[in-house]
Amino acid sequence: MRTNQGSSSDFFNRQNQTKRDNIDLFGPNSPNAQKEQTGYVTREKYNKLKDLNSKLKAALRDYMQEGKDQEKILQLKEEIIQKYEREQLNQQNKGNEDLKSQLNQLKIKIQKKKTKIRLLKDQSKIFDVKMDEQKGQFQMELDRVQRLYDALITEIKDQEKRYKQLKDENIIIKQSIVSKDEQFRYLEIEIKEDKQTIQILESKIKEHFEENKILQLNIDNLIIKNEDLEKLIKINETHHQQDLNKLQSDKVTYQQELNTQINKKKEKIKNMNNQIQQLENLINQKQQQEFTFNNLIQEKQKEYIILQGQLDDQKNKTDQAIKEANCYIQDIKQLKSELEQLKSLIKIHEDKLAQYDQQYQLDQEEKAQILQDLEQLNQDNKRLQQLLYESDNDISYLNQQHLEKQLQMEQQIEYLQNQLNLQQDHLNESKIFIQEMQKKQVANEEQIEIYKNKYLKSKQNQKTLQNEQRYLEDKMKMIENERIQDEREAIKTKDYIIQQKQVQQSKIKVLDDIQNMIKQHKRTNN
Repeated sequence: MRTNQGSSSDFFNRQNQTKRDNIDLFGPNSPNAQKEQTGYVTREKYNKLKDLNSKLKAALRDYMQEGKDQEKILQLKEEIIQKYEREQLNQQNKGNEDLKSQLNQLKIKIQKKKTKIRLLKDQSKIFDVKMDEQKGQFQMELDRVQRLYDALITEIKDQEKRYKQLKDENIIIKQSIVSKDEQFRYLEIEIKEDKQTIQILESKIKEHFEENKILQLNIDNLIIKNEDLEKLIKINETHHQQDLNKLQSDKVTYQQELNTQINKKKEKIKNMNNQIQQLENLINQKQQQEFTFNNLIQEKQKEYIILQGQLDDQKNKTDQAIKEANCYIQDIKQLKSELEQLKSLIKIHEDKLAQYDQQYQLDQEEKAQILQDLEQLNQDNKRLQQLLYESDNDISYLNQQHLEKQLQMEQQIEYLQNQLNLQQDHLNESKIFIQEMQKKQVANEEQIEIYKNKYLKSKQNQKTLQNEQRYLEDKMKMIENERIQDEREAIKTKDYIIQQKQVQQSKIKVLDDIQNMIKQHKRTNN
């Protein structure tokens, strides 16, 4: 803009200078004054000036049309910017509405979760009150059970004497069971040893079978070799006969050699036969050993069957003894539980038993009565045992309920803690989401500010263009007025050619300045 203003001011200075020069040239004191008064403009020069004027008018029209086109482009740009601003405002309003709705939903969710937490806290308080009440009731029940337990313990201590007697009997039974177990273990060890010996014998028999197989293979190989040798002997005999017929001269020597070879071969055959006989003897020995081993195995199997029967009998006996011992143990447990429950009754009946024991030799009928009383006592003991069992079950049931309720409370507390942690996580996520949306809103506002600045800048550029356009129009009007005035003055002067040249140069400069200004405005718009 400064360059345009500077060029326009230079242009006006030059125009004013030309005017002053023209005035000085054609003033009354100038040497050319008298020439101008007496000279006339020719038709050719006038036509040239007219053509130049029409060209300048055409250039001015083009420039004005271009200015109008630029104004239309600026209007279109302004409409686009306004449309974009409206869309941006709509998007911003929609985004703000979405953010507000999301924030309201988050607030509603948080409020609901807060109410749930309050309800859970109230429920936990009510649950704590109920648990305190139940603890008091459990404590009363435990005190009652503790009293019953103390009474039963006193009864148990009184019945320990009888339990010791039963324990002694149990020790005797256990000793008998241990002795039977030892016998059973001894028999098992013997059976294992017999099995091991049988396995060893079987392995030896297998080895002998393998050796017999190897010997049989050797015998077969020797027999095959013997047959091959006999065949060779026959072949040699035929060859010898043929050689005797052919070679009578060498008959004696050849016969001797043959005899020696035959003797050697016969000796070899004898040796082989001896080896075969030895191998057959070994086979017979092995067969006899195998027969003895088989007899031993059969005897061991018979012994094993006998031992197995004895072992089965012993197992049956031990099973019977174990069953009896289990019965004894069950009886002992039953008696122990009965003794734990019947302190007072057993004392009374022990007194009665002592009296009955003292009077046993005197009266058998009283003994029968005592037995009947004992049976009644056993029934009472069973009933008391049942009561004790039921009380133990009640105690275990109460303890189980207490533990289950305690676990439920702990699980409820953990659940509430997890819910609180989840609520905290949701709150943190909502805070992060709100911060992100605020950041997006700030970014959108910054973007809107950037577009506003661009719009203001484009408006300012438009105003500057309009100002420059007005300035150029004023300048063109001034140039036109100056041209008319110059034409009027040029008609009167004789030095019109010099003036016309200067005017043309000044107009060319003006046109150059206008073109430069137009190019500059185009660059700024781009």
